[in-house]
Amino acid sequence: MSTAAHQFVSHFDGIDGLKKVKAQVSPPGSGEVLVEIHSVSLNYRDMEVIRGEYNHHRAIGQGPNIVPCSDMCGVVKNVGQDVTKWKVGDRVLSTFIPDHQTGQLTESAVSKGVGLPLPGVLATHRIFADYALIKAPEHMSDQEASTLTIASVTAWMGINGMRPLGQNGGQDEYVLLQGTGGVGISALQIAKASGAKVIITSSSDEKLELAKQLGADFRINYRKAPDWEKSVMDVTKDHGADIILETGGAETILKSFQCAAYGGLINCIGYTSGKGSTTGDLPNINLLTLSKTLTLKGIINGPTDRFEEMCLRLMRPKRPSNFWRAGLTLESWSFRSINRLHLQPWILISWLVSDLNSFKCSPPVSVALAAQANEKQPCTIVYFYHVAIDLIFALEILLYIEILRVPLCS
Repeated sequence: MSTAAHQFVSHFDGIDGLKKVKAQVSPPGSGEVLVEIHSVSLNYRDMEVIRGEYNHHRAIGQGPNIVPCSDMCGVVKNVGQDVTKWKVGDRVLSTFIPDHQTGQLTESAVSKGVGLPLPGVLATHRIFADYALIKAPEHMSDQEASTLTIASVTAWMGINGMRPLGQNGGQDEYVLLQGTGGVGISALQIAKASGAKVIITSSSDEKLELAKQLGADFRINYRKAPDWEKSVMDVTKDHGADIILETGGAETILKSFQCAAYGGLINCIGYTSGKGSTTGDLPNINLLTLSKTLTLKGIINGPTDRFEEMCLRLMRPKRPSNFWRAGLTLESWSFRSINRLHLQPWILISWLVSDLNSFKCSPPVSVALAAQANEKQPCTIVYFYHVAIDLIFALEILLYIEILRVPLCS
């Protein structure tokens, strides 16, 4: 018997084109699992997908439309024939690239990623292959656990991915993080829990104060110190950063080479400053790599076994003590503005705000800032910042806050 469901569909034309539709989900077949989705978290990638801008991987095609999003936590409602790993009632998380079970990512696997090119999880129900799920940490809420799939796994791989499974890195190493987005904040707390000395950059002293509360040892405002690579060398006493999570892209990659430690690792993760070169002179990557015997590694996410490894090491988070409330509608979504939005009691969307604009907070209180209706963006803007110091993961720093619920079926 089919299951009545609702899902959001994008035609790659931006937020305004995201449409809510009814759907019928067929019973799970052999090796398949039906999941009722309780919580979905959004990433920078998801915004690129619905805008039609996620086009830099040759293996990822684009059809006429897509159900977006990759990160979810839900409950198994039915299992198909031959499924022994899961039973009805199990809490599960989606994996981003299900065929990437272990080892290096392949072109074949990345061509089957959830949320593009395969249908995503922005729905009430979805069929998954039984190997496309992992067990949700028991001590985490659905909302908390749903934020692990992309940002936290990417951060975990940036620090541990070049080491054997079970041999985690970071101890006594200098780790350089660019920015205070979901990957950076997750990596900050992973690195600190591993015993690393963490350097983080930002354009805002307020964001750097937040990073300090989360344990950052050295904080650099790159607006005030445009030659921040020299600052990194200064604070490390000319040693350089052993591990760099390179998320800036065009405007930062050369600086990353210049402040990397001899034999260091540069993880190419993002491109917030752009995908193309900002100058006519491209750096000689070959010479830069050889000069310090560096390792340059591109990271999309991580395999299932590393995701499970990470979940085994999660600590129970500390809840914030206060919040403000605000109501949102689907039509009010806009880039870097919407933080969390209830579509149903069982569907929570937590948007990763990559630019932590204009926040004020007194740790350990989560703060929501609501813009007035007459401002440039005609919507309620809500930011949540979790600043508990003893978290291993900030979980995209968007957790635990409930706001007005908007019926999915209206």
